[in-house]
Amino acid sequence: MAAASSTFLEILKNAERLLAQKKSKPGATTSEQLFEAEIFLAQLKHLSEQEPKEHPAALAEKLQKEGRAALDAAHANAKAHAEKFAVVQGMSEKEKKAHLAEVLTRLDKEAKKFADQWFFNLSLVAAPQATPPSQAGKPVDDEIEKTLKDLRKLGYIAEVVDKLDILLCKKGLSGRKADKKLDKIPIGDAYDVVVNGTFFTGTEPLGAIIIDGEFEHLPKHPKIGKRGALAVMEDGSSAIAQTEDDTREGVMANFNTLGKPKNKVKNLMSGGALIISNGEGLDGGDIFKYQQFDQARADLKKEITSAWDSEQLRATDHTVFGLHKGQLYLIVTPRAGKPANQKQINETSGQRIQTNLLRLGFDAAVIFDGSSRCYLNSKSRQVKYEDAAKSIGEIPCGFGIKTRKLQGDKR
Repeated sequence: MAAASSTFLEILKNAERLLAQKKSKPGATTSEQLFEAEIFLAQLKHLSEQEPKEHPAALAEKLQKEGRAALDAAHANAKAHAEKFAVVQGMSEKEKKAHLAEVLTRLDKEAKKFADQWFFNLSLVAAPQATPPSQAGKPVDDEIEKTLKDLRKLGYIAEVVDKLDILLCKKGLSGRKADKKLDKIPIGDAYDVVVNGTFFTGTEPLGAIIIDGEFEHLPKHPKIGKRGALAVMEDGSSAIAQTEDDTREGVMANFNTLGKPKNKVKNLMSGGALIISNGEGLDGGDIFKYQQFDQARADLKKEITSAWDSEQLRATDHTVFGLHKGQLYLIVTPRAGKPANQKQINETSGQRIQTNLLRLGFDAAVIFDGSSRCYLNSKSRQVKYEDAAKSIGEIPCGFGIKTRKLQGDKR
Protein backbone atom coordinates (compact mmCIF):
# COMPACT_ATOMS: atom_id res chain seq x y z
CA MET A 1 0.00 0.00 0.00
CA ALA A 2 1.44 3.36 -1.03
CA ALA A 3 1.84 6.00 1.64
CA ALA A 4 0.30 9.43 1.21
CA SER A 5 2.49 12.49 1.66
CA SER A 6 2.80 13.90 5.16
CA THR A 7 1.16 17.14 3.98
CA PHE A 8 -1.84 15.24 2.58
CA LEU A 9 -2.26 13.31 5.83
CA GLU A 10 -1.85 16.46 7.90
CA ILE A 11 -4.62 18.16 5.91
CA LEU A 12 -6.86 15.13 6.42
CA LYS A 13 -6.11 15.12 10.13
CA ASN A 14 -6.93 18.81 10.33
CA ALA A 15 -10.19 18.22 8.41
CA GLU A 16 -11.18 15.49 10.87
CA ARG A 17 -10.44 17.87 13.75
CA LEU A 18 -12.59 20.60 12.19
CA LEU A 19 -15.43 18.12 11.68
CA ALA A 20 -15.17 16.99 15.31
CA GLN A 21 -15.39 20.62 16.44
CA LYS A 22 -18.44 21.16 14.25
CA LYS A 23 -20.09 18.04 15.70
CA SER A 24 -19.64 19.37 19.23
CA LYS A 25 -21.08 22.76 18.24
CA PRO A 26 -23.05 22.19 15.02
CA GLY A 27 -24.87 25.51 14.94
CA ALA A 28 -26.87 25.59 11.69
CA THR A 29 -25.12 22.46 10.34
CA THR A 30 -27.53 19.51 10.19
CA SER A 31 -26.81 15.98 11.39
CA GLU A 32 -27.22 14.78 7.80
CA GLN A 33 -24.55 17.24 6.60
CA LEU A 34 -22.18 16.02 9.31
CA PHE A 35 -22.81 12.39 8.32
CA GLU A 36 -22.24 13.14 4.62
CA ALA A 37 -19.02 14.97 5.53
CA GLU A 38 -17.81 11.83 7.33
CA ILE A 39 -18.40 9.82 4.16
CA PHE A 40 -16.56 12.48 2.14
CA LEU A 41 -13.49 12.34 4.41
CA ALA A 42 -13.54 8.54 4.26
CA GLN A 43 -13.45 8.78 0.45
CA LEU A 44 -10.46 11.14 0.62
CA LYS A 45 -8.70 8.83 3.06
CA HIS A 46 -9.20 5.94 0.63
CA LEU A 47 -7.82 8.06 -2.23
CA SER A 48 -4.79 8.98 -0.10
CA GLU A 49 -3.76 5.32 -0.11
CA GLN A 50 -3.16 5.65 -3.87
CA GLU A 51 -0.47 8.30 -3.23
CA PRO A 52 -2.14 11.06 -5.28
CA LYS A 53 -0.15 14.01 -6.55
CA GLU A 54 -3.08 16.41 -6.24
CA HIS A 55 -3.86 18.54 -3.19
CA PRO A 56 -6.82 17.14 -1.18
CA ALA A 57 -8.87 20.20 -2.19
CA ALA A 58 -8.30 19.37 -5.88
CA LEU A 59 -9.36 15.76 -5.31
CA ALA A 60 -12.40 17.01 -3.41
CA GLU A 61 -13.38 19.19 -6.35
CA LYS A 62 -13.12 16.14 -8.63
CA LEU A 63 -15.48 14.24 -6.33
CA GLN A 64 -17.80 17.23 -6.35
CA LYS A 65 -17.84 17.35 -10.17
CA GLU A 66 -18.51 13.62 -10.37
CA GLY A 67 -21.36 13.97 -7.89
CA ARG A 68 -22.77 16.96 -9.75
CA ALA A 69 -22.68 15.08 -13.06
CA ALA A 70 -24.56 12.16 -11.48
CA LEU A 71 -27.11 14.54 -9.94
CA ASP A 72 -27.65 16.36 -13.25
CA ALA A 73 -28.20 13.04 -15.02
CA ALA A 74 -30.68 11.92 -12.37
CA HIS A 75 -32.53 15.23 -12.61
CA ALA A 76 -32.72 14.98 -16.41
CA ASN A 77 -34.26 11.51 -16.05
CA ALA A 78 -36.69 12.77 -13.40
CA LYS A 79 -37.87 15.59 -15.67
CA ALA A 80 -38.32 13.21 -18.61
CA HIS A 81 -40.21 10.76 -16.39
CA ALA A 82 -42.46 13.57 -15.13
CA GLU A 83 -43.32 14.54 -18.72
CA LYS A 84 -44.18 10.92 -19.62
CA PHE A 85 -46.20 10.47 -16.44
CA ALA A 86 -48.30 13.52 -17.29
CA VAL A 87 -49.03 12.12 -20.75
CA VAL A 88 -49.85 8.60 -19.51
CA GLN A 89 -52.20 10.01 -16.86
CA GLY A 90 -53.95 12.13 -19.45
CA MET A 91 -53.40 15.33 -17.49
CA SER A 92 -54.81 18.61 -18.70
CA GLU A 93 -52.37 21.42 -19.51
CA LYS A 94 -53.11 23.02 -16.15
CA GLU A 95 -52.59 19.75 -14.27
CA LYS A 96 -49.42 19.02 -16.23
CA LYS A 97 -48.02 22.46 -15.49
CA ALA A 98 -48.72 22.06 -11.76
CA HIS A 99 -47.19 18.57 -11.73
CA LEU A 100 -44.00 19.69 -13.50
CA ALA A 101 -43.70 22.72 -11.21
CA GLU A 102 -43.88 20.43 -8.19
CA VAL A 103 -41.16 18.18 -9.62
CA LEU A 104 -38.92 21.15 -10.47
CA THR A 105 -39.33 22.56 -6.96
CA ARG A 106 -38.20 19.24 -5.49
CA LEU A 107 -35.22 19.07 -7.85
CA ASP A 108 -34.22 22.66 -7.02
CA LYS A 109 -34.23 21.77 -3.31
CA GLU A 110 -32.02 18.76 -4.02
CA ALA A 111 -29.59 20.93 -6.03
CA LYS A 112 -29.39 23.48 -3.21
CA LYS A 113 -28.86 20.72 -0.67
CA PHE A 114 -26.02 19.34 -2.82
CA ALA A 115 -24.40 22.79 -3.12
CA ASP A 116 -24.61 23.44 0.62
CA GLN A 117 -23.15 20.02 1.41
CA TRP A 118 -20.18 20.53 -0.88
CA PHE A 119 -19.53 24.03 0.39
CA PHE A 120 -19.18 22.45 3.83
CA ASN A 121 -17.10 19.52 2.55
CA LEU A 122 -14.66 21.76 0.69
CA SER A 123 -14.28 24.10 3.67
CA LEU A 124 -12.84 21.19 5.66
CA VAL A 125 -9.90 20.65 3.31
CA ALA A 126 -9.46 24.15 1.89
CA ALA A 127 -9.16 25.90 5.27
CA PRO A 128 -5.52 25.04 6.08
CA GLN A 129 -4.45 26.52 2.73
CA ALA A 130 -6.19 29.84 3.29
CA THR A 131 -2.88 31.67 3.02
CA PRO A 132 -0.60 29.60 0.78
CA PRO A 133 3.11 29.97 1.48
CA SER A 134 5.24 31.21 -1.38
CA GLN A 135 7.21 28.39 -2.96
CA ALA A 136 9.99 30.83 -3.85
CA GLY A 137 10.27 32.43 -0.42
CA LYS A 138 9.67 36.04 0.50
CA PRO A 139 9.67 38.46 -2.45
CA VAL A 140 12.74 40.63 -2.87
CA ASP A 141 12.62 44.42 -2.76
CA ASP A 142 12.39 44.77 -6.55
CA GLU A 143 9.28 42.58 -6.65
CA ILE A 144 7.69 44.48 -3.79
CA GLU A 145 8.48 47.83 -5.41
CA LYS A 146 6.78 46.66 -8.61
CA THR A 147 3.69 45.48 -6.71
CA LEU A 148 3.48 48.82 -4.87
CA LYS A 149 3.86 50.71 -8.15
CA ASP A 150 1.09 48.66 -9.78
CA LEU A 151 -1.25 49.25 -6.82
CA ARG A 152 -0.56 52.97 -6.75
CA LYS A 153 -1.21 53.26 -10.50
CA LEU A 154 -4.78 52.28 -9.68
CA GLY A 155 -5.09 55.24 -7.33
CA TYR A 156 -4.71 53.08 -4.24
CA ILE A 157 -2.70 54.02 -1.17
CA ALA A 158 -0.42 51.01 -0.65
CA GLU A 159 2.13 50.16 2.03
CA VAL A 160 4.24 47.09 2.82
CA VAL A 161 3.53 45.82 6.32
CA ASP A 162 6.52 44.89 8.48
CA LYS A 163 4.82 44.79 11.89
CA LEU A 164 1.13 45.00 12.72
CA ASP A 165 -0.63 45.57 16.03
CA ILE A 166 -4.36 45.45 16.65
CA LEU A 167 -5.83 48.49 18.38
CA LEU A 168 -8.97 48.10 20.51
CA CYS A 169 -10.27 51.45 21.72
CA LYS A 170 -12.28 49.94 24.57
CA LYS A 171 -11.55 47.73 27.56
CA GLY A 172 -10.83 44.13 26.57
CA LEU A 173 -12.37 40.93 27.91
CA SER A 174 -9.16 40.16 29.82
CA GLY A 175 -9.26 43.58 31.48
CA ARG A 176 -6.77 44.97 28.97
CA LYS A 177 -6.71 48.76 29.02
CA ALA A 178 -8.31 50.50 26.05
CA ASP A 179 -6.01 51.88 23.37
CA LYS A 180 -6.20 55.57 22.53
CA LYS A 181 -8.74 56.68 19.94
CA LEU A 182 -7.29 56.22 16.46
CA ASP A 183 -6.92 59.94 15.75
CA LYS A 184 -5.07 60.41 19.05
CA ILE A 185 -2.32 57.91 18.24
CA PRO A 186 0.85 59.71 17.11
CA ILE A 187 2.58 58.79 13.87
CA GLY A 188 6.33 58.26 13.68
CA ASP A 189 7.01 56.69 17.05
CA ALA A 190 5.40 53.29 17.49
CA TYR A 191 3.62 53.34 14.12
CA ASP A 192 4.14 54.67 10.61
CA VAL A 193 0.48 54.16 9.72
CA VAL A 194 -2.78 53.90 11.66
CA VAL A 195 -5.94 52.66 9.90
CA ASN A 196 -9.47 51.68 10.85
CA GLY A 197 -10.47 48.09 11.53
CA THR A 198 -13.53 45.92 11.02
CA PHE A 199 -17.18 46.89 10.61
CA PHE A 200 -19.01 47.93 13.76
CA THR A 201 -22.38 48.89 15.18
CA GLY A 202 -22.64 51.47 17.94
CA THR A 203 -19.36 50.96 19.80
CA GLU A 204 -19.15 47.21 19.12
CA PRO A 205 -16.76 45.78 16.50
CA LEU A 206 -18.58 43.15 14.42
CA GLY A 207 -15.75 40.67 14.61
CA ALA A 208 -13.56 38.84 17.08
CA ILE A 209 -10.33 40.45 18.29
CA ILE A 210 -7.32 38.60 19.69
CA ILE A 211 -4.37 40.57 21.09
CA ASP A 212 -1.22 38.84 22.38
CA GLY A 213 -3.00 35.48 22.24
CA GLU A 214 -5.97 36.62 24.35
CA PHE A 215 -9.54 37.05 23.17
CA GLU A 216 -10.30 40.70 23.94
CA HIS A 217 -13.56 40.93 21.99
CA LEU A 218 -15.93 38.11 20.99
CA PRO A 219 -19.32 39.39 19.80
CA LYS A 220 -22.37 37.26 19.10
CA HIS A 221 -24.23 38.24 15.95
CA PRO A 222 -26.17 36.08 13.46
CA LYS A 223 -24.31 37.40 10.41
CA ILE A 224 -20.63 37.40 11.39
CA GLY A 225 -19.80 33.72 11.94
CA LYS A 226 -18.22 33.05 8.54
CA ARG A 227 -16.40 36.25 7.65
CA GLY A 228 -12.86 37.12 6.68
CA ALA A 229 -10.10 37.57 9.25
CA LEU A 230 -6.52 38.82 9.32
CA ALA A 231 -4.10 37.21 11.76
CA VAL A 232 -0.49 37.58 12.83
CA MET A 233 0.99 34.27 13.96
CA GLU A 234 3.50 33.65 16.76
CA ASP A 235 6.33 33.31 14.21
CA GLY A 236 5.53 36.77 12.80
CA SER A 237 3.93 35.54 9.58
CA SER A 238 0.56 36.86 8.42
CA ALA A 239 -2.51 34.85 7.46
CA ILE A 240 -5.91 35.61 5.94
CA ALA A 241 -8.77 33.12 6.17
CA GLN A 242 -12.46 32.68 6.91
CA THR A 243 -13.80 32.03 10.39
CA GLU A 244 -16.03 28.99 10.91
CA ASP A 245 -18.41 30.50 13.48
CA ASP A 246 -18.45 33.07 16.30
CA THR A 247 -17.05 30.76 19.00
CA ARG A 248 -13.43 30.88 20.17
CA GLU A 249 -12.73 27.57 18.43
CA GLY A 250 -14.52 28.62 15.25
CA VAL A 251 -12.67 31.92 15.01
CA MET A 252 -9.26 30.20 15.06
CA ALA A 253 -10.19 26.96 13.26
CA ASN A 254 -8.73 27.93 9.88
CA PHE A 255 -5.49 29.46 11.16
CA ASN A 256 -3.49 26.29 11.64
CA THR A 257 -0.04 26.30 10.04
CA LEU A 258 0.75 23.00 8.34
CA GLY A 259 3.93 21.50 9.75
CA LYS A 260 3.97 24.03 12.61
CA PRO A 261 1.43 22.87 15.20
CA LYS A 262 2.86 25.25 17.83
CA ASN A 263 2.54 28.31 15.59
CA LYS A 264 -0.58 29.80 17.15
CA VAL A 265 -2.52 33.00 16.50
CA LYS A 266 -0.99 36.00 18.27
CA ASN A 267 -3.18 38.83 16.95
CA LEU A 268 -6.40 38.57 14.94
CA MET A 269 -9.30 40.68 13.74
CA SER A 270 -12.31 39.15 11.99
CA GLY A 271 -15.57 40.43 10.53
CA GLY A 272 -14.18 41.50 7.14
CA ALA A 273 -15.18 40.45 3.64
CA LEU A 274 -12.89 37.67 2.41
CA ILE A 275 -12.67 38.27 -1.37
CA ILE A 276 -9.61 36.18 -2.35
CA SER A 277 -8.48 32.84 -0.92
CA ASN A 278 -5.82 30.48 -2.28
CA GLY A 279 -5.28 32.85 -5.21
CA GLU A 280 -8.92 32.44 -6.29
CA GLY A 281 -11.62 35.09 -6.24
CA LEU A 282 -14.71 34.30 -4.18
CA ASP A 283 -18.03 34.57 -6.00
CA GLY A 284 -20.23 37.54 -5.10
CA GLY A 285 -23.16 35.20 -4.55
CA ASP A 286 -21.17 33.08 -2.11
CA ILE A 287 -19.94 36.15 -0.21
CA PHE A 288 -23.58 37.26 0.00
CA LYS A 289 -24.84 33.88 1.15
CA TYR A 290 -22.14 32.69 3.54
CA GLN A 291 -20.42 35.85 4.78
CA GLN A 292 -23.77 37.66 4.73
CA PHE A 293 -22.76 40.97 3.24
CA ASP A 294 -26.34 41.40 2.13
CA GLN A 295 -27.36 45.00 2.83
CA ALA A 296 -28.45 46.42 -0.53
CA ARG A 297 -26.83 49.63 -1.75
CA ALA A 298 -28.91 52.73 -1.12
CA ASP A 299 -29.35 53.33 -4.87
CA LEU A 300 -30.82 49.86 -5.50
CA LYS A 301 -34.57 49.50 -5.12
CA LYS A 302 -34.59 45.72 -5.23
CA GLU A 303 -33.44 42.66 -3.34
CA ILE A 304 -29.89 41.61 -4.09
CA THR A 305 -28.26 38.21 -4.50
CA SER A 306 -24.61 39.27 -4.81
CA ALA A 307 -22.36 40.94 -2.25
CA TRP A 308 -21.03 43.12 -5.08
CA ASP A 309 -24.36 44.97 -4.87
CA SER A 310 -24.11 45.40 -1.11
CA GLU A 311 -23.67 48.67 0.74
CA GLN A 312 -20.52 47.35 2.42
CA LEU A 313 -18.71 46.58 -0.86
CA ARG A 314 -19.91 49.50 -2.98
CA ALA A 315 -17.48 51.83 -4.75
CA THR A 316 -16.05 53.98 -1.97
CA ASP A 317 -13.11 54.14 0.44
CA HIS A 318 -12.10 50.71 1.73
CA THR A 319 -9.38 49.45 4.05
CA VAL A 320 -7.97 46.24 2.57
CA PHE A 321 -5.22 43.80 3.51
CA GLY A 322 -3.74 41.46 0.92
CA LEU A 323 -1.08 38.74 0.86
CA HIS A 324 1.25 38.49 -2.13
CA LYS A 325 3.90 35.76 -1.98
CA GLY A 326 3.74 35.77 1.80
CA GLN A 327 4.16 39.55 2.12
CA LEU A 328 1.30 41.51 3.72
CA TYR A 329 0.19 44.76 2.09
CA LEU A 330 -2.10 47.49 3.38
CA ILE A 331 -4.29 48.94 0.62
CA VAL A 332 -6.67 51.87 1.08
CA THR A 333 -8.91 52.89 -1.82
CA PRO A 334 -9.71 56.60 -1.45
CA ARG A 335 -12.80 57.62 -3.37
CA ALA A 336 -11.28 60.95 -4.40
CA GLY A 337 -8.17 59.42 -5.88
CA LYS A 338 -8.15 59.50 -9.68
CA PRO A 339 -6.25 56.56 -11.20
CA ALA A 340 -2.90 57.58 -12.63
CA ASN A 341 -3.62 55.67 -15.84
CA GLN A 342 -6.69 57.88 -16.44
CA LYS A 343 -9.07 54.95 -16.86
CA GLN A 344 -12.69 55.88 -16.37
CA ILE A 345 -13.49 52.72 -14.41
CA ASN A 346 -14.05 53.29 -10.69
CA GLU A 347 -11.48 51.00 -9.08
CA THR A 348 -12.87 51.20 -5.53
CA SER A 349 -15.76 48.72 -5.53
CA GLY A 350 -15.27 45.34 -3.88
CA GLN A 351 -15.52 43.57 -7.22
CA ARG A 352 -12.97 45.85 -8.90
CA ILE A 353 -10.60 45.50 -5.95
CA GLN A 354 -10.86 41.71 -6.27
CA THR A 355 -10.28 41.83 -10.05
CA ASN A 356 -7.24 44.08 -9.70
CA LEU A 357 -5.62 42.10 -6.89
CA LEU A 358 -6.11 38.81 -8.72
CA ARG A 359 -4.51 40.31 -11.82
CA LEU A 360 -1.52 41.34 -9.71
CA GLY A 361 -1.16 37.81 -8.31
CA PHE A 362 -2.43 38.26 -4.75
CA ASP A 363 -3.01 35.02 -2.86
CA ALA A 364 -5.53 36.31 -0.31
CA ALA A 365 -7.36 39.54 0.53
CA VAL A 366 -9.87 40.81 3.07
CA ILE A 367 -11.83 44.09 3.06
CA PHE A 368 -12.61 45.80 6.36
CA ASP A 369 -14.79 48.86 7.03
CA GLY A 370 -14.92 51.81 4.66
CA SER A 371 -16.83 54.83 3.41
CA SER A 372 -17.15 57.48 6.16
CA ARG A 373 -15.60 54.97 8.59
CA CYS A 374 -12.42 54.64 6.55
CA TYR A 375 -9.49 56.25 8.36
CA LEU A 376 -5.81 56.38 7.52
CA ASN A 377 -3.09 58.51 9.03
CA SER A 378 0.58 58.53 8.08
CA LYS A 379 3.34 61.08 7.57
CA SER A 380 2.54 61.42 3.88
CA ARG A 381 -1.19 60.72 3.53
CA GLN A 382 -4.45 61.05 5.41
CA VAL A 383 -7.92 59.70 4.69
CA LYS A 384 -10.48 61.11 7.08
CA TYR A 385 -14.21 61.87 6.92
CA GLU A 386 -15.68 63.64 9.90
CA ASP A 387 -18.77 65.76 10.47
CA ALA A 388 -21.17 66.65 13.26
CA ALA A 389 -22.87 63.25 13.02
CA LYS A 390 -19.79 61.03 12.79
CA SER A 391 -16.35 61.34 14.35
CA ILE A 392 -13.15 59.32 14.10
CA GLY A 393 -13.32 58.85 17.86
CA GLU A 394 -16.34 56.57 17.37
CA ILE A 395 -14.30 53.97 15.46
CA PRO A 396 -13.74 51.23 18.08
CA CYS A 397 -10.81 49.35 16.55
CA GLY A 398 -8.00 49.57 14.05
CA PHE A 399 -4.44 48.61 13.16
CA GLY A 400 -1.10 50.18 14.04
CA ILE A 401 1.50 49.44 11.38
CA LYS A 402 5.25 49.70 10.99
CA THR A 403 6.05 49.65 7.30
CA ARG A 404 8.86 47.66 5.73
CA LYS A 405 11.74 49.84 4.61
CA LEU A 406 12.85 48.96 1.10
CA GLN A 407 16.19 49.60 -0.59
CA GLY A 408 16.46 53.25 -1.49
CA ASP A 409 13.49 54.22 0.70
CA LYS A 410 14.36 57.59 2.22
CA ARG A 411 11.24 57.99 4.33
